[in-house]
Amino acid sequence: MAEKKPQPVSGPSGVGKNSTIGVCIEEYDDMRGVVSITTREARMERGRMEIDGVHYYFRKDYDGIWRAVEAGEFFQIAVPKTGKAFYGSLPEDYPDDATALIDVTAKEALKLHRQLPDLTPVFILPPSMLALTSRLDARGSISPEARKDRLTEAVDSIGIGVKSGSPFQCIINDDLPVTARYLCEVARYGGYDDRLEEIARETGRFILRELSSDLGLPRTFGGFSFSLEQ
Repeated sequence: MAEKKPQPVSGPSGVGKNSTIGVCIEEYDDMRGVVSITTREARMERGRMEIDGVHYYFRKDYDGIWRAVEAGEFFQIAVPKTGKAFYGSLPEDYPDDATALIDVTAKEALKLHRQLPDLTPVFILPPSMLALTSRLDARGSISPEARKDRLTEAVDSIGIGVKSGSPFQCIINDDLPVTARYLCEVARYGGYDDRLEEIARETGRFILRELSSDLGLPRTFGGFSFSLEQ
């Protein structure tokens, strides 16, 4: 696995991670995607149903997946905070001749960074709380409970991504081609623009406070204290 170059990409549900990765793959020859395995159902994304083998490998062989996890066959695994799905990728899914852009949770990105310190994970943020909730609602009909679960996960994820001292490069997704270009710059050089990155991080902290207040979550949810200067 030493010659392979994974690039972790994290962010809250609905922020446009897969769309950004898709633009990078289409526009830049040195970027590739990785199709991960998941146990969740296919869902509508921007008006289109996800396709098995294109967006994910949708699997229900829980016992087989667990045996593979225990045998150490997966390069990357993640289970969201709700515990309702499994995601994972295998070493053979990663290209040898390009950077592999992978959509992972913020916690999984940190784990990969600890294993491979040269990696600089990217955290994609919406320009505002309204943009995040609007994008999430635009995905299609979801129950109020599922919506709250995803927004609660978003608070936990954003708290990790924008925290002072985190290894993430934060990028605001308000212009998809620009966001994709910045992501590729981080993948190649480890960063993109210090000033814009700090603006993105501060924007994320503001969204975090707004969203936490809206959901009635404690001020230290996810280990992030909203009463402190970060």
